[in-house]
Amino acid sequence: MKLGSRWSVGGAARAGGPARRLAKAACGALVGLLLGTAIPNGPARAEDKPILQVTPAPPQVDTDMLVVTGGFYDFNLKDNESVEFGLEYRSDYQLFIVKPFVGASVNTDGSLYGYAGILSDLVLFDRLVLTPSFAAGAWKQGNSSAKDLGYWLEFRSQIELTAHLGGGMRAGAYFNHVSNAGLGDTNPGVEVIGATFIVPLRTLF
Repeated sequence: MKLGSRWSVGGAARAGGPARRLAKAACGALVGLLLGTAIPNGPARAEDKPILQVTPAPPQVDTDMLVVTGGFYDFNLKDNESVEFGLEYRSDYQLFIVKPFVGASVNTDGSLYGYAGILSDLVLFDRLVLTPSFAAGAWKQGNSSAKDLGYWLEFRSQIELTAHLGGGMRAGAYFNHVSNAGLGDTNPGVEVIGATFIVPLRTLF
């Protein structure tokens, strides 16, 4: 089969292939996990920790992290749907309540995005972590079916909710928006929703 044919991984994902079904199943499982861990066990006690704890971060958050993500690209408009995969390094260096991170993503239409930014880990119920973040980076369009974001410089704003799994690992879901803030002739933007898995680097090396 020729590499230039219409069949591709992205086409399989858009047609409801195994990758898309697996991603949907993973997102469903993570929603159940998050709902289950968000409900405190037993009656409230006066000595219970506050719902929101910004700083200092607990040990399971205050460490270098490796993050793996997978999600649905352009899921809401469905004009240029694909599956996106990403990898991030999140530093344990903290200035006030923000920490730096770098990452890269690729979707099944071949578009690439490398970025760097800042985030803040907000601990909820001592079990969940809400992580807003902002990043900027270089974007490159993939094949002819890939969505054109209008400019090489793109900005990403994201909200992520994860639950502790033990051993410092977390899993959850995220939603982000990527756009060029009007720097290009066009600025269609794109939204991505997906699942995330976070593991401390110290457990890998």
